[in-house]
Amino acid sequence: MAKNDARFPTVGASHHLAPGSTPDMPELVPSGPSSGARLKRATTVPFDKPVAPRRHRRAFRVALSVAFWLTLVAGGTSLIVAATGSGGSDDRPASDPDSRSKAYVTAVNEFRSSWSAEAIAGLGVTSIGITLETKYDEFSQTPRAYDALAEQCAALDGTRSRFDALADVPPPTTPSPAQRSTDESVNARVDEAAESIAPLAAAANELLSDGRTQLETLDTLCDSLTRLRPIADARASETAATATPLMVPPGQSEQVATTSGTVEFACSGDAPCQPLASPARESYGAANSAVNTRFDDDAAAFYSDHCPVTALADYCVLAADLWSQRSAVDTESAARFAKETPLNSSVPLPEYSAWLEKADAEFEAGQAALDGWLTAYSGGTAAPPGDSAFVTVVSTTADTAESRFAQLRDAASAAAAG
Repeated sequence: MAKNDARFPTVGASHHLAPGSTPDMPELVPSGPSSGARLKRATTVPFDKPVAPRRHRRAFRVALSVAFWLTLVAGGTSLIVAATGSGGSDDRPASDPDSRSKAYVTAVNEFRSSWSAEAIAGLGVTSIGITLETKYDEFSQTPRAYDALAEQCAALDGTRSRFDALADVPPPTTPSPAQRSTDESVNARVDEAAESIAPLAAAANELLSDGRTQLETLDTLCDSLTRLRPIADARASETAATATPLMVPPGQSEQVATTSGTVEFACSGDAPCQPLASPARESYGAANSAVNTRFDDDAAAFYSDHCPVTALADYCVLAADLWSQRSAVDTESAARFAKETPLNSSVPLPEYSAWLEKADAEFEAGQAALDGWLTAYSGGTAAPPGDSAFVTVVSTTADTAESRFAQLRDAASAAAAG
């Protein structure tokens, strides 16, 4: 967990006519199954002279209507038959097993070509787990550590791209017994092809499944951990731009109105000192409070929205809550720092100093509790004194994923070479 050292320290369907007798009007009925059935050619209906002369016109209209529908249905039937073939079964041609077998042999050759030993070895090696420095905390890495992390995560992007290219050519599926050819010479070629890639196919399938899981773990780590630097850099740049210019340079002094009169306070040492004289003190308190509060909020959002390891979800909830509490403290600090009149003593702001000391102790206790959670998660092995338990767990997670992926990659490469 990060220690917020930048805060204030303690100062200091078709139809047709039904065959049979002609109805008054043509009746439209389906000619078979309702789904995708071909139309049967309609039976020719005879047109006899009607017995009753008074119905001659009506029968004539019926005959015309029937003729129209017969013609339409017959034509439609011809079109449908022409479009769907000569009728009969939808089964594949008898030669299809041969085509399927030949396609399998072709797919085997393509698979073997794509999954060469060189292509598999080209997946590369990443070392995300060793880039972060465990000393101190996750938000206070050196530029060298952040650069190394960015470099390894960029390399991981390349590995993922090459992995996806291999995944586009998976091991082909061997034809089932029902799909085998009647030509034994064709079957022999299929069996030979299947046997030739059996070790590689097994290794490739394992790499594509378990290896993908390892890459996803590393992807999540990179997506999360590369967010650390912007948070840290923002605090540093904002402090330099707003708070540092208001501080007393080393070796200089300032005149401070105290409860016992105006007193000169000197800034000794190599680092700038926080100002005690008004109005610099009020301006500095507001600037420093704003910087620290933003940092606290960013840290809380990091744990809440970008927890790097799924297994640490409970930990991240606790960490986000701790940083949210610290944000409230830093928001209050500005007013406390500005309202107290300095004393002419080695602790010129005793009330503020006591309040800050208590707040820091509570924060340190929260950090210790989080480190204890991580120690239990790690099986009881505590991080070395001064090390960040969070960085230790994250690094171990990365090392484990990288090692497993390398093992799967090397096994597949060896199978391809053999």
